[in-house]
Amino acid sequence: MRLPLKNLKLYNNCYSSASWRVRIVLNLKNLKYEYIPINILESEHKTPEYAQINPMKQVPTLDVDGQLLIESMAICEFLDENVPEPQLLFQDPYERAKIRGFCEMINSGIQPITNLSVLKWLESNNVNSMEWAQYWLTYRFSSLESHLKNTRGKYCFGDKVSLADVFLLPMIQGTVKRFNLDVTKFPNVQEITETLKGIKEFKDAHPLNQPDSKK
Repeated sequence: MRLPLKNLKLYNNCYSSASWRVRIVLNLKNLKYEYIPINILESEHKTPEYAQINPMKQVPTLDVDGQLLIESMAICEFLDENVPEPQLLFQDPYERAKIRGFCEMINSGIQPITNLSVLKWLESNNVNSMEWAQYWLTYRFSSLESHLKNTRGKYCFGDKVSLADVFLLPMIQGTVKRFNLDVTKFPNVQEITETLKGIKEFKDAHPLNQPDSKK
């Protein structure tokens, strides 16, 4: 049974790659929502008020008519289950599992490397966080590159946009400049990313197009 999605409120930060993913999916599904910015740099996500909304004190949180949903992967899957077009997790069970696996390579294998809390902890313990991040990001992006050799078409999985593309673009655009990565080492990643940049729903979700962006 599909649920009616109404009174959507997205607690997010424009620069958060996890928030960025959810914005893309909301755009692709043509869902209107209230944008509620949470300023991470000023620790708004750590306030007692926000902790009542998201006990992990992270973004994003999607409020669906009073139901609070956390974690971008769960939110994106919920939206795909209840608004079937365009389908981002394909019908074939093997393809669905492979797309989920690719998303988790980013969600679990790459994103934690870039988290401010992790980088700050490293610096406080006399570790060069930039060198550390560059090493591990290069290693993980090499894994993505190898994976895409076997799955890609125009996009990550053939010629249809999937949730894998939704996870890929924010991760690449959010880390390349920030960590001075040479994306030319990953031609499949680079080519797909350039294609995704031209899609309106992806462009509209970009941090610079959000109300809390410091343009």
